[in-house]
Amino acid sequence: MESNSKNPSITRYYKDYFKISVEVIERTKLLEYDKQILKSRNKIKTTWEIINTESGRNMKICGQSLNAEGKNIENQEIIAGVFNKYFILLWKMLIKIFYR
Repeated sequence: MESNSKNPSITRYYKDYFKISVEVIERTKLLEYDKQILKSRNKIKTTWEIINTESGRNMKICGQSLNAEGKNIENQEIIAGVFNKYFILLWKMLIKIFYR
């Protein structure tokens, strides 16, 4: 689907879907950041780390690996699959929550 379609119903659907996607991403970030701050022993430091991440400062790029379910994963395709599964599950959960 294209956002510049000549069909007004398709254009409206695209805009609505995009708006919902942006809202879901923002709410997900808020929930994750709240969880990080609540679990943190040093709430001020964690808050500043979140601020720096959101503002694009102090982004440290290390070896790209992921610890998922107690396993250290370095294969980028597997990491992408893990994130994909996570966000699909998250999307389904949020739809259930917001559209009961």
